[in-house]
Formats: sequence, structure tokens, C-alpha cells
Amino acid sequence: MNIKSKAISAYLLGFLSAAGLATSAGADTLLNSGNVTSSVEVRKNDGTPTNASANPTGLPYASGLLSAPGNSEYDYSAATYDLTQSRFAIAIEQARSPDFSQGFAQSAGSIIFYVTSETSYALSASYSVHLNSGVEAVDFFDLALTDLTTSSNLYYTANESEYTVDQTFNASTPHGDYSNSSLPSNALTGVLEPNHVYELSHNFFIEGLGWPGDTGASATGSIELDLAPVAPAPGNAEAAPLPQASWGGIALLGLIGFWGWRGRSAACGKAE
Repeated sequence: MNIKSKAISAYLLGFLSAAGLATSAGADTLLNSGNVTSSVEVRKNDGTPTNASANPTGLPYASGLLSAPGNSEYDYSAATYDLTQSRFAIAIEQARSPDFSQGFAQSAGSIIFYVTSETSYALSASYSVHLNSGVEAVDFFDLALTDLTTSSNLYYTANESEYTVDQTFNASTPHGDYSNSSLPSNALTGVLEPNHVYELSHNFFIEGLGWPGDTGASATGSIELDLAPVAPAPGNAEAAPLPQASWGGIALLGLIGFWGWRGRSAACGKAE
């Protein structure tokens, strides 16, 4: 987790304007705060809804613990964000008691970013939900990596389970016992193109339905997106690597809600 950050060589001009994105070697990372609200959030409801959020201003960024406590030690939603040039890492921990009908715990949000040179990526994620009883309840595992420039999904899955006592989701074999939707073209590894805008989004959610015999639930989850510059082809002068001090890294544009708090209001994004 302690990855040494490298310098960023990106400079944001405007917000996805017709002029597009430009780069400047050795420039600082800038957030377009005039058009993008930088935010990550966890929410908890056990009769008295609580939430916690953070507003990153650049890379590297470590959120510390974002915690939305409930009325007891058994009701909480928490997450940490560790964002560097070479890895985005999110750790999630949740619990809900049966004391409140339809109590829930949720972590959701998205990371909007671009790369300034060809960059390989490797995406992984897991979410383990433990229902303390076999009574019907709800849990969601939603994850997407989207190229916003071309409006295409590199990876997309949306899953819902309701009955499995110990449900484990992971990005390589996602599934839900009630519903699941994934793209046949899902790619956990690949190459990100320079100056394309990407979005890494997630929605991890547990909810009770208030049925008799429900004794609560807990969950833990993690998401990692590893990033590395692609080595230039031999003899390709145009693909010559940038100096070490200005490695073509990630420029973080902002973190905004994407999934629409699925299960509490609007449905998640859709596969394309």
C-alpha cells in the first residue's frame, strides 16, 4: 500500500470543453472545482441517517477513515481512499443491526481521471457480505470503469443478492442470487489512452427489509486499480518516454457520485 508517488505531467485546461485536454510536462495537478465537485461519501441509516464525505484536491491523496456511525457499535459505514499515481485503492467496512426496519450501510462514488501517456491498468475488487440469518435482505455490488470520451465501458457489473447467508462478490466472477448484469467484453486488464477521460465508480450496499428473524449483517470490500506507463515500441521516437521527473501519470479531475445511491433512489448506470 505504501507506493512511492511519481510526479504528474498533466495540466487541466477547461472542463471537457471543445478544446479538449492539453498536457504540460512537469505541471501541477489541478482540479476543475468550478465544474466538478470533488467528493467521496459513505452513508448509514439506522433511524437517524448519517454520512461522511471528503474533498480531495490532488494526488497523492489519503482520506483517512471516513466513518458514518449509527446508534451502536454494530451500525456503521466506513471507507478509506488511498490514491496515488500508480494505484487507486479503496477499503470498505460496513455493518447494520436489525433494530431499524430497512436500515442500510453504503459506500458509493466515482473517481474521474485521465492519463497523459499510454497506461496499462489492472482492476480488482471484492465484497463479502455476511447475513447473520437467512432472512431476506439486500446487498449490491456495482462496479464500472468507463471511458467517458468514447462513452464506452471497459468494465461494468451490477449485482444484487437477497438470500445468500455468506455472499462473496469479486470483479473476476461477479454474481448475485437475485439479479446480475455484466458485459461480455469486460476487461480487468488493458491500456488506457492518453487524454481520454475515465471514471472508476462503485456502489457497495447492504440493507435490511425489516422481516422477522433478521439479525443484522456486516460486509467488507476493497477496490484496486493499478496503473503503469506502457513501454514505448523499440525505435519509435514519437513514443519516447518522458523524463522520470515528469512521468505521464494520472490527473485527478474530481470524484462525484455516479451510481445514484441505487436501492435508495435512482437505479445505477446502465451497461453499454
